[in-house]
Amino acid sequence: MWEKIQKDFKINENFIWLNNCGISVMNRAVEDALQGYIHEFAASSVKNQNYGPGKLRSQITSILASLFKVQENEFALVQNTAEALNYIAYGLDYKTGDEILLLEKEYPSNVYPWRSQEKRHGIKVKFIPDSRTEQEFLTALNSSITEHTKVISLSAVHWLSGMRYPLHEVGKICKEKNILFCLDAAQGAGHVDIFPAEMNISFMAFSAWKWLMGPLGMGVLYIDESAMHHLQPNLLSTGSVVNDSEYLPYRETYKPGAARYEISTSNYLAWVYFAAILQYLQKIEFPIVQSRIYTLASFLHDQLASRNFTGALPNYGATGILNISHPKVDSQKLWLELNKENIVCALRGDGVRFAPHIFNSENQLEQVATKIDSLMHSGAVSK
Repeated sequence: MWEKIQKDFKINENFIWLNNCGISVMNRAVEDALQGYIHEFAASSVKNQNYGPGKLRSQITSILASLFKVQENEFALVQNTAEALNYIAYGLDYKTGDEILLLEKEYPSNVYPWRSQEKRHGIKVKFIPDSRTEQEFLTALNSSITEHTKVISLSAVHWLSGMRYPLHEVGKICKEKNILFCLDAAQGAGHVDIFPAEMNISFMAFSAWKWLMGPLGMGVLYIDESAMHHLQPNLLSTGSVVNDSEYLPYRETYKPGAARYEISTSNYLAWVYFAAILQYLQKIEFPIVQSRIYTLASFLHDQLASRNFTGALPNYGATGILNISHPKVDSQKLWLELNKENIVCALRGDGVRFAPHIFNSENQLEQVATKIDSLMHSGAVSK
């Protein structure tokens, strides 16, 4: 099965693409779907029969609802994680002294929306100290919570280290202490199990183009139906209200569910892309996709650990993100040299980050390890 999947991705003809937690790649099924849409749109514009917005939206939200075990009406299709998090941060009602807890070294998209509320509302953003294990994290989290904590906004998986956070345990803490749980799932969606209803997650945001292999410039906002009342829409337009195809008279009744945050005409070409890749992944089955990601990451870990690279695989659960370093290797030089060889990875922190996906192969990962051997032997990446 995996050999067939590898052939579905043209990228394998030119690159060993190992930056899938940054930007993933397109396959032939998506390419065919986009060409079909463009052909029909050229012939019949919005009168085309196979790619209506309602149909596309339903295809996307039904698969997302199945993946996350929630309801379709709890999703809004937006542009990116940052936009979704801004809807949340700007939509909440605050009182002076409220506290927002974030991870230390959190990705900026989950920092700036909250920090912007400090001056506006007199709240305080606090950071949970960096941790290396789940227990360390939970201890640090509990120590950071006060009677003023309003929101914990957490990444499912840390973008630098690949650490998975114990979402069930965090959800229990939030429920016990009446704290809102917001999840930045950019590195988690399609990569690790996320079940908002079971984990007491009130809000969630993620981009389409990472582990779900969707289009650039598309994201998803999730709002638990029972938490909708906590948010006041801060951007409004035609798409926010009921009966949005009737422009007059004006009305103030919002659409039920998260769809009120799809405020106007969307990028339907991106919807075609996202629907096609979600259907592709669903046919494989998402648990199998996740398992394959972990298998490849573990294989690469073993290859690198045998060469004395450290941090190659964290000690806190299965993950597809490896951030590696070596005492004698200059990480920036290694990253540059690998990219020259069309081995696409990322420089993050003090290490080189790899993130394989289902279209990668063990043979490719062996090639990466062999190339690293060659670079180290030649002195090209020495400190």
